[in-house]
Amino acid sequence: MAISLKARSAVMILTLTAAVGCSPNKPQAGVIYLHNAAVDYCLYIGGQPDSRQTRAGKQFGFCRLLDGSVCEEWTLLRHDRCVPPRGGRIWDDWS
Repeated sequence: MAISLKARSAVMILTLTAAVGCSPNKPQAGVIYLHNAAVDYCLYIGGQPDSRQTRAGKQFGFCRLLDGSVCEEWTLLRHDRCVPPRGGRIWDDWS
């Protein structure tokens, strides 16, 4: 008794679907991975991204450029200019 082409195709599709569904590398449900555009831009222009937290618990992102200057990363992205941390202090208040 010969099995029709449609039946063989259906069996193959179901087998492949089951095999893919059993993959051990399933992404976690509800987890979304987003890139930080400011960090991506910092890397794009050759800088080194850095993130620090103050003693008060506020976190800030900076980009350390090749010339040694340290810039607030979101201002660098939005306006394409380096704005140093407030008061000119770079790492004085960091924990």
